[in-house]
Formats: sequence, structure tokens, C-alpha cells
Amino acid sequence: MNENIDLTKILKNCPVGTEFYHLVYNKVYFVGIDLEDSDYPIRLSKRKDYMSTITLTENGKHLK
Repeated sequence: MNENIDLTKILKNCPVGTEFYHLVYNKVYFVGIDLEDSDYPIRLSKRKDYMSTITLTENGKHLK
């Protein structure tokens, strides 16, 4: 099972503030999808106030 999954399509209707688990950051919160940033469109935050943003690729990779 080596297919690429586009998480932007899955998360496009996800409410802001939804809690997820990230392997590196543990608990994170969904901030939104930034379609203007084609390299890192998925925005998450480590804090509930959304001040520290984490960006991911559409495949969920964190490369920055």
C-alpha cells in the first residue's frame, strides 16, 4: 500500500480547532488549508491559540 493520499481533500471540511495527534508534536490543532501555499498547504498549531503554526505537505510530511 504505497499510494499517495491527498490530505487537503480529506481535511477541506474539517472544523478549525479539531484536535489531532502528530508523531513529532503530539497533540496539535487544525488551523486550515492554505491553497496559496502549494508546497505546505496544511496548517496545524501546537497551541489552542493558534500562535505557533506547523505546516505540512498535502501528503502530511513536515519538511521545514
